[in-house]
Amino acid sequence: MRQFNILIIDDDKDIHEILEIALEDFNHSLPEKYLSQLNVSNCYQGLDGIKFINESVKLNKKIDLIVLDMIMPPGIDGLEVLKHLKMISNQFKIIISSAYHFHNNSDLINISSSYQDVFYLQKPYELADFLNLCRSLLLELNTFSFKDPPLRISPKI
Repeated sequence: MRQFNILIIDDDKDIHEILEIALEDFNHSLPEKYLSQLNVSNCYQGLDGIKFINESVKLNKKIDLIVLDMIMPPGIDGLEVLKHLKMISNQFKIIISSAYHFHNNSDLINISSSYQDVFYLQKPYELADFLNLCRSLLLELNTFSFKDPPLRISPKI
């Protein structure tokens, strides 16, 4: 059985709860060959997320997927988290899950372009689209359909 470590960085506790429950339910509904052990960790502020990732790197604990909000008052925002992550590694798979509109934000696009995979899901989004994107990224499958396709903001390396 595969093990995946997922980190959710979002200031909204309801988002954490919804995504955790959905990921667990979704995992149990997969065919047996895809079943995984999902370890979901939660950080409610950007700085806490950076600390968690730094500690994980020190302990050699891989983080397979990061779900990142852009606006997390009163602390640092998702853009600052991305800048810090870039200094650690460009191998993270990241889903930016936010109501933040970035289409004209060259900083976000420039920083994101150095990562292996960064996708943007505009809130509110279909939970099924989020779960299909997670499955695709974690299992490295690209065979799923989306009601509203996520926007890839970094090229796959």
